[in-house]
Amino acid sequence: MVRSYFLRPRSLGFCHGDSDYKWSTSLVLVCQTTAVAIGTIAPAIRWFTAVNFRCPIRGKKYYRDEFRVESYWTHWFSEKKQHPLSLWILKDRRYRKIAHNAKRWILDVRIVMQYVIVFGSKIIRYISVFCVGKILMCCYFVLRTGNTIGTQ
Repeated sequence: MVRSYFLRPRSLGFCHGDSDYKWSTSLVLVCQTTAVAIGTIAPAIRWFTAVNFRCPIRGKKYYRDEFRVESYWTHWFSEKKQHPLSLWILKDRRYRKIAHNAKRWILDVRIVMQYVIVFGSKIIRYISVFCVGKILMCCYFVLRTGNTIGTQ
């Protein structure tokens, strides 16, 4: 449809016969194009706003705290690990012990997975903020230097 519009300007007629859909194909094309544009631009604007917010122009920033995984990410798993299982079905002490050990092992694995995911996300965020922050800082200094030269 888009190709036919550019080949024959102001015409969305890509079929020479009668169509059951008539005007609705044009409406669908406009709606989908609008949705793709908004879906692309809105996250980009949010990301640039976050980068601009996280990158101060002046001052030293210590990045040790940036990579610290807060305890609230694993708090739920730690709570579940400390509470006993209510296994009234398992009468034998040995089977209950196996079930508790399995629960602790599974929760340990989930805590490690959660930690790795959060830490990886923080690294990805830091890399993107660092790279784009340098670009924005250069743009800021170029604009600021250009304005001071023009006023002198």
